[in-house]
Amino acid sequence: LRLVRVTRLVRVLRLIGELRTLVISIFGALRHLSWAIILILLLMYVVGVYLTQLVLEHRLENEDDHSKSMQELAFFYGTLGDTVLSIYKGVTGGIDWGEVLQPLRSQVSNAITPFFMLYIAFVVLCMLNVVTGVFV
Repeated sequence: LRLVRVTRLVRVLRLIGELRTLVISIFGALRHLSWAIILILLLMYVVGVYLTQLVLEHRLENEDDHSKSMQELAFFYGTLGDTVLSIYKGVTGGIDWGEVLQPLRSQVSNAITPFFMLYIAFVVLCMLNVVTGVFV
């Protein structure tokens, strides 16, 4: 029964040339999309390692501090996975990037702000626009 439905779909695709062209184009763009995703993930990984190392050093120096901002720091940057997820959310709008930056500013250093803003600007304005340009 499912095989018959798939065969009908293939016939419909042959009849509608424009739809067929769109489907072929989407499958052709998947290779470029996968490389773009790998590039963005690699950049997020490198920034994530840097931020996680900074936070880990700060948390080791202040082990006895159990304030709310230190808990936020551990929540956003406690592990490499947490850090990458936090900066991914900051770039894609899952969370405001100011909320992700605030624990770094209040606990680690204000000097991290230009680095973080440059990272957000680079990913949003450069990387994502290049990815959009590849597919449009």
